[in-house]
Amino acid sequence: MKAKAWSFTGLECAEACLKQFHETRILKRFPYEATSEEARWGRYVHKAFEDRQGTKVELPMDLDQHESIMRRMEEWDGFFFTEQKVALSAQLQPLSDYFDRDVWWRGVIDYTKIEMLAQRASIVDYKTGKKKPKPGQLIQNALFTFARYPDINIVDAMFYWTQTKETTRYVYERAQIPELWEEFVPALTRLKTAFNTETFPAKPSGLCHGWCPVTDCKHWKPKR
Repeated sequence: MKAKAWSFTGLECAEACLKQFHETRILKRFPYEATSEEARWGRYVHKAFEDRQGTKVELPMDLDQHESIMRRMEEWDGFFFTEQKVALSAQLQPLSDYFDRDVWWRGVIDYTKIEMLAQRASIVDYKTGKKKPKPGQLIQNALFTFARYPDINIVDAMFYWTQTKETTRYVYERAQIPELWEEFVPALTRLKTAFNTETFPAKPSGLCHGWCPVTDCKHWKPKR
């Protein structure tokens, strides 16, 4: 079986349970997009932030506590993109089409600001859930930014935690590119093996208790 294009969330799903990944991402027997109230709130916040940055009209009342971070980002030098859908080929070349037939990796970058004169980029990822500062998603977005802009030497990457209005910051340099990609090699190797052998075993965990969408799996149980 030929491997499909991957993303941060897809690889994270495969690491949690290959069966869930296969059922939701490959066979598509079950939806993988979360439908919980928390997930709907997350989509609402992302859209509101995107509209705020595009129009400069202040946020709605239920989000006005985030005006300070919006203004802070506006003050950064450079030109910006919001909710940018991005893709790379297997040769690590940026693709203009998110659904290009040669796509190897896909991602969405919530906010990017490019400072060409300073050879620096800033990227922000909004998180509406609990604070889990694992930088994998920022690393992948930074790697795309380095590939897309050969003159950019530093990517200043940040999580913005909307529940607490805190930030977690990481700074990456172009010289780190090989070691940054190396972080994903073990997980990608496991995923490639699963495709080559067409073996996608279940991995029982606490997520089996009502959180997994694959309701006909033998390990699935209702929420406690």
